[in-house]
Amino acid sequence: MFCEKNTFPIKILPAFVRDLLTKEMLLFDIETTGLSSARDQIYCIGCGYLDGTEVCVELFFAESPEDEKELLNAFSRLADIHPVLVTFNGTTFDIPFIKNEPSSMRSQPMLWILQQRIHTLTFIGRRES
Repeated sequence: MFCEKNTFPIKILPAFVRDLLTKEMLLFDIETTGLSSARDQIYCIGCGYLDGTEVCVELFFAESPEDEKELLNAFSRLADIHPVLVTFNGTTFDIPFIKNEPSSMRSQPMLWILQQRIHTLTFIGRRES
């Protein structure tokens, strides 16, 4: 597994986004090799969070199926220190996919975190014509 981490100043974000984000939030998304947690694997988990006056973006990549457990553990460590987890449409795919991973892949604390602290981000906007 490898991790790529990038940071940028929060001031480059639009004001309305800066007003929404808090240091307690961890925004995340998963990428998988397919739609079935029984047959497919998570190969990337992307996370974003505030660190002082910077936005951090961390991408955890599994280079092989054997790296998936390490990838989930890295995500779990970040989730442990952010009490608010935010995902876009994650309750219909990301969360069920992680929950359905074999127990050898994910930990009990991970299940508790996902069940107790998930918040779904719904974008409500207007379409320009």
